[in-house]
Amino acid sequence: MEEVRLTSSRIFIWPGIHAEVGENVRVLAPQARQVFIFTDRKCIPIAKRVAMALMQANFEVAGYAMYPGESRKNLRTALGVYNKMAKKKIDRGAAFVTVGGGVVTELGGYVANTYKDGLKLFHVPTSFVAQLDVGIGGKTGLNINEGRGFVSTAYSPEAVFVDPSLLETLPPKDYQAGLAEAVKYGMIREADLLTFLEENVEGLEARTPLLLEEIVYRCAGIKAAVEQESASSGVAAVLKYGWTVGRALQAAGGFSKIHSGEALAVGMEAEAWMAEKMGVAAPGVVKAQNRILRLLDLPTRVRGMAFDTLFQALDFDPKPVSAWPKFALPEAVGRANPGIEIPLEVLQEALKSILLPGGRMRAVRPMASAEETEPAAAEVPPPAAAT
Repeated sequence: MEEVRLTSSRIFIWPGIHAEVGENVRVLAPQARQVFIFTDRKCIPIAKRVAMALMQANFEVAGYAMYPGESRKNLRTALGVYNKMAKKKIDRGAAFVTVGGGVVTELGGYVANTYKDGLKLFHVPTSFVAQLDVGIGGKTGLNINEGRGFVSTAYSPEAVFVDPSLLETLPPKDYQAGLAEAVKYGMIREADLLTFLEENVEGLEARTPLLLEEIVYRCAGIKAAVEQESASSGVAAVLKYGWTVGRALQAAGGFSKIHSGEALAVGMEAEAWMAEKMGVAAPGVVKAQNRILRLLDLPTRVRGMAFDTLFQALDFDPKPVSAWPKFALPEAVGRANPGIEIPLEVLQEALKSILLPGGRMRAVRPMASAEETEPAAAEVPPPAAAT
């Protein structure tokens, strides 16, 4: 079993661990007698196995299964969970276990944080993105009519149980969303991770369990390192790389036309372009990133979206501290900096560079030229000095 420690959480990575959650929660929450499971209807079979493991560890188990989808991550669903917990007389000493993807982990974390002053929280992330990012942090929240991210808290789980074997049956777009997150981690922190992805394309297409376990472990390690550094430097903002434009793409598509993984991939394409245009990035960064995105069959453009619609959607992200969004941009493959301001004309050019005219709105993978498919000679940061 692999273990990664975040500042306030422990991440356990092991194929099959979702069926062993009971004994682990018993060790980590020894005083609890009740466990409430929060899942969605797509994940009920997995949640049942988790419930069985918890009952075998002598917990009283109750639960709630929401309808799946980002549109259901709202106060109405949260109220349904609160009412079910109150009806089942869940007390403040109980443990709260989420079983699902990013929607379930974020909304479940919010409910656990706000019910009776906070319950001990555990995640069993079932999607690739949740295992790499959303499910292994402390981000919680729900959506309101004005958009995503306006209602949120920071509430870290006691532990996260990551089971790579659950990824073998994910829908293709959900699986590719995880690959896009892995590319993001490689671009901001570890160039060797991109090399690993490139060398194992066939294994990734086959969803080889050992490869997936390695990717999850390495990305969790990167997130842990970034989180530890962020306390003094604010470096955690580099995790937003690709997402400032990516969230705008999702918003412009009404959160239904552009999948989250597609939005991140195309968002990284735009933001790497900005970095080179501004002279922030070393020459070749765009080409190197574009190559790995293509190898993983990830999109780099969006067709059928109007520039004005996308530009206006940049106001959708509530996280920037000022009205004008700041960007996390790569300096080189494997190294990025946050908080970079972009001139209006560069931002507009970057957005136009990822848009293709005509047709229904969708993310696409344009044909690559022979030059684009050749390995790029992008600058890679030197290794850290030995201590």
